[in-house]
Parts: sequence; structure tokens; C-alpha cells
Amino acid sequence: LEIDRYEKLEGMITIFFSKAVDEPAFSFLYAKLCKQFQKKQVTVPGDDGKLITHYFRQILLTRCQKEFENDYRQEIEYEKRKAEVETLTDDKKRKDEAEKLEEDLVKAKRRKLGNIFFIGELFKLQMLTDTIMYDCIEYLLRDKSDEESIECLCRLLRTIGKELDGKALEKTVNKTNLEKHYRELDGIIKEQKTSARIRFMIQDLMELRQVS
Repeated sequence: LEIDRYEKLEGMITIFFSKAVDEPAFSFLYAKLCKQFQKKQVTVPGDDGKLITHYFRQILLTRCQKEFENDYRQEIEYEKRKAEVETLTDDKKRKDEAEKLEEDLVKAKRRKLGNIFFIGELFKLQMLTDTIMYDCIEYLLRDKSDEESIECLCRLLRTIGKELDGKALEKTVNKTNLEKHYRELDGIIKEQKTSARIRFMIQDLMELRQVS
């Protein structure tokens, strides 16, 4: 596949990313495709005429970070729209807008989780650093009553937990952070404010970590 322009390189990443996020069950396949193309690069003239080399891997990392930040911005926008809907005086319009808002939220959450799973698969293939993974973990632990996020975190840690533990041995700060996050999960079990299904899921994760 000839990639001779920046637009082609970026377009390829957009396709891989969109497919992986829309089809999270196959995110590992799209991550492997990214791995195959990670050394792709294009060199093009910049605005000043000097040649600039763009690397597939760096563009991919930037895209992951932007998507992650965009998920956070969408949540803020949702709260803003929710407040606006609540001020509507027309009952029918308020009901219609509330339903549309809920549909948008479901889509946004699905995309957010797909994004995180894809990032996890890329991390497993050593295409991303552990820094962005800790950002994902902290993001998912912000609201410990959000069972969807906690379930996502458990699934993510089942996928990348072993790799995170291995890398944590190299950095004291990472080991400290990782242990803190597992203690937070343990706290969710003890507080018993979530469903039994979620608590059992966390317990299974803890036991898997012990035997690994």
C-alpha cells in the first residue's frame, strides 16, 4: 500500500480508529493492523519549505489522546444540554429533547468505551505508553457508582493488567498508582453500593491478578 501523502496516512488511521471504536469486539484486529503499519511515514514540505517527517505511530497516539479528551468534553456538554432541557416550559418539547439527549449520551458512552478498549489493545502491542492507560483508569474510576464504567475498567484490566503490573516494577510512581487503583476497586466491593454482579466481577479480577 503506497502512502505518499500526509492525508493518506491520516486517512488510514481514521479508518482503523473508527472501525475499532464502532466494533469493540474486533478492536484487537485493528490494533494488529496498526502494528503492521506503525513504521509507515511520509516526508512532506512544511509551510516554511523545510521537509517534515510524519510518523504513523505518532499520529495514532495524538488521535487517541484527542478522542479521549473529546469524550470528556462531551460529558461537560451533556450536563450543559441537560440543564437547558430542564428549563423548557413546553412539556412535549422537554420530553422530546430529553429523549434525544439520552440517545446521544448512550452513543457517546458506547464510543468512549470502544475508544478505551482500542487504546488497551494498542498498549498490549507496545504501541502506546502506560501514561495514557493510567489516564483511562482514573477516568473510569471518577464515579464509582457508574457500573458501566466500572465494568469497562474490569474488562480493561483483564486485558492489560499483567502488562501494567510488569511495567509498574520499572517505576515506583506507577506501582504506587496501580496499587491505589486496585485498593479503590476493593473499596467498591466493601462498600456494597454496586450490584452483586459488579462486585463479583471485581473479585474475579482481583483473584486473576493474584494467580498471574
